[in-house]
Amino acid sequence: MPLTVQGIIDQLGFEDFWVCGGKNGLKTREVKTVCVVDTIDIDGWVSGGEFLLSSGFIFKDNPEELGNLIETAHRYGAAALGVKVGRYIERIPNDVIKIADLLSFPLIATPYHYAHTEIINPVMSVIEDIRKKNDVISANIRNQFFEILLTGGSISQILEVLSSHIGRESFFIDSFTGERTRSGNLSSLKSLIEETPLSSITSRFPFEKIELNGKTRGYLFWEKNVSEEKSIVAILEAKRTLQLYLAWMSEKWKIEQGRDAQYIQDILYKRFRHDSEISNRGKALGWSFEGRQAVVILGTAEPNLIRIEPREPCLRAFEIFRSLLHEIQENIPHTTLDDSMVFIINAPAENWNGIKNTLSDIFTIAKQDVNMKTGLELVMGVGSPVENVSLCDRSFREAKRTLSLIKNGGIAPASSFWEEMGIYKLLAPIYNSSDATDFMNETLGALIKSSDSFRQDSLLQTLFCIIRNNWQLKPVASKMNMHYNTVKYRYRKIAEVLGKDLESPAVRINLSLAMELYILHKSERTGSDEKNI
Repeated sequence: MPLTVQGIIDQLGFEDFWVCGGKNGLKTREVKTVCVVDTIDIDGWVSGGEFLLSSGFIFKDNPEELGNLIETAHRYGAAALGVKVGRYIERIPNDVIKIADLLSFPLIATPYHYAHTEIINPVMSVIEDIRKKNDVISANIRNQFFEILLTGGSISQILEVLSSHIGRESFFIDSFTGERTRSGNLSSLKSLIEETPLSSITSRFPFEKIELNGKTRGYLFWEKNVSEEKSIVAILEAKRTLQLYLAWMSEKWKIEQGRDAQYIQDILYKRFRHDSEISNRGKALGWSFEGRQAVVILGTAEPNLIRIEPREPCLRAFEIFRSLLHEIQENIPHTTLDDSMVFIINAPAENWNGIKNTLSDIFTIAKQDVNMKTGLELVMGVGSPVENVSLCDRSFREAKRTLSLIKNGGIAPASSFWEEMGIYKLLAPIYNSSDATDFMNETLGALIKSSDSFRQDSLLQTLFCIIRNNWQLKPVASKMNMHYNTVKYRYRKIAEVLGKDLESPAVRINLSLAMELYILHKSERTGSDEKNI
């Protein structure tokens, strides 16, 4: 407990001290040291917590100047002022007492027969004793938290220790992942903590920011304000422990990512000389691949967002999704690749449909959570299962193509499985062939040249929208936010540019097929500045 002005009077038996002003501050002002003042100019050397002592000599001709000293001492956070009465000053002026009362600044009349050392020595002795006790308390608390770090503990364990010392429940919100960890059950606050936005929580609970490398990494909260020295120490030690824990986890993650990334990428790009190399390296890294595998790629709606600042929101989004995947598989190999995160999951034939359903559900939850916490829109592409991990390069290509079609082609929902891509499975193996490319250019070439791009206002985009709406123009007008007459004009213009009768079923089939080939070509482009369809 801190030593207050009242504590000095009570503990040291200064019964003949007379508190003549500022009594309201006796139990609130902490005394950290004692010093003698022989001037009213104390600017620069009073830093807070000083019990000031004066013989009164400098005030013997003008006792009212004590008021100026009190005001300055209060401004700089001094604890109290003791003035000898009976030698140089016969009494404390009433105006000075009023100032002390107004500021709740303890003004104490000390008997003139007291030498300053008779006050300073015992007070400093008590302060030192308290400091030693606090050091012991701090050391014990620090050791408890340090033990958690040494034994590989968790954030919840840190919070439990904190709560045991402050007598209040506590919780932590990770700014990176959005994850919220509580001590105990916090049953009365559970829904509030889990469902309330961070900005509202910071206005309702006391907290400490947890910073890492100059950035806010999280917030430590507790139920109510605390004032006890032990509680304050516990909060500061918990804060320091959380910083160390998060720094350690961050470095661990970086090491593991760097170590595992090369291995997983070698699998995805089929860089192994033989299958045994996959198994041997996997065992060394703690990865084991049994039976069928499938590749899942998670990305954002903006194709190149992770390559530009800020990168962190993307990583946060991916981490949220990764944490939810534990429902499918406890330890899933993964790596960050360009603007995506890639996962290799177990895909047993007997349970693949169930895994697909669970994966879709997890994606839906993560998509909502990520959008709320980062503002990003998640997209997901899943390749077909392959019989063993050595064939994952095929599932990887399928997942990439699926994701590209979602992001750039607009032909699938935000999460899609290659198995469900219909005609694109048929076209994908041949779309880059010379015959397919020639057909696409012969059918759409004039329109591609006239549009130059796939902008929202291009004729090519309009044709795409018309095809997607079964050649019905009214839905196109609504979807493209255009007047119906504008869409009819564009329809006629497309026919004019192509030199074809758009009412012909054969022409419509050819245009539809050529458009799908164009979409496949477009989906393969990387680093495109074009907006999503």
